[in-house]
Amino acid sequence: MALFLTACSSDEKYDYSPRAKLMYEFVEDHLQPGISRERIVSLLGRPYNEGVRQFLPEGITVPDSIRKSAGHTNELREARENAINDFYRTHSQPDTVIEYMVGDGLLGATLLVIKLDDKGLARDFIISPE
Repeated sequence: MALFLTACSSDEKYDYSPRAKLMYEFVEDHLQPGISRERIVSLLGRPYNEGVRQFLPEGITVPDSIRKSAGHTNELREARENAINDFYRTHSQPDTVIEYMVGDGLLGATLLVIKLDDKGLARDFIISPE
C-alpha cells in the first residue's frame, strides 16, 4: 500500500495528480464492478470518507450556459453558483460511496470514489479532484 500511495508518473495524461496513473492501473487490475465493500476495505484499508453523495446521472452535465457564465462581481458569481446548485438539486441522484484519498496536490486532493449498490457491491469507480 505504501508503494501504491507514493509512486509517481510522468505520463502527461495523468498530470493533474502524480499518483493518478498508478491509481487507474490499480482500479483496472484489482477493483472490478461487483467487488464487495469488505474486499475493497481489505485491499485499501479504512476509507477516508463514507456516506451518501449526490451525482449527476451518466450523460447529464451542467450546461455551458450555467457553467461558463461570466461573473466578475459577487452578485454575478452568486447567481451562477445558485444556478449550478439548482441544476444539481433538480437532476442529481444520491449514491452510497466510499472514498479514498489518493493524493494532495496544489489544486486540492484527488479522491478515489467508489459507488456501491444496495447490496454493498461496487458498481462504479471515479478518480477525481475533491
